[in-house]
Amino acid sequence: RYDEARFARPRVAGCEQLRVVGNDFALDRKGIRRAYEEAFARAKERIYLTHAYFLPPAKMLKALVRAAQRGVRVAVILAATTDVKLVLYAARGLYPRLIKAGIEVYEWKAGRVLHAKTAEVDGRWCTIGSSNLDPLSLRQNLEVNAIITEPSLCEALERLFLEDLQHCERVTLTEVKQ
Repeated sequence: RYDEARFARPRVAGCEQLRVVGNDFALDRKGIRRAYEEAFARAKERIYLTHAYFLPPAKMLKALVRAAQRGVRVAVILAATTDVKLVLYAARGLYPRLIKAGIEVYEWKAGRVLHAKTAEVDGRWCTIGSSNLDPLSLRQNLEVNAIITEPSLCEALERLFLEDLQHCERVTLTEVKQ
């Protein structure tokens, strides 16, 4: 017998600076994707992304490219090694478009598998969660992200991103062509 109370969405206490967004059993599974797209569209200075799997939907990819074209610094740290090689090769197929648009692409070379899923925008918006920017996470998997607008936490995430760059190698268009 189906126990509705057992599977009901719990009420989450929150505040203005924290919002929990998820792809759950509801029909509308676009909450995480919309949060990213809105943040990218509002970005004025920077967008820093760290993702293990990176195959964003076309609309999200366009939002990143548009941000770079507006003069926003867009930098992404992506996995150099992964347990799913097909996703790695597909993500690398996006590199020429990203780099030509002015997006900085870095691959994580720290020796251990990159598992982070974070974003920081302008020191005013950040997210930490389970969702990658790939179709499986954004459309099918049960995922949850915390959307945070607390400046001190956003600034801390920015510092971590900049520190992580020391463990990365920047990908150039020349390397991609080779």
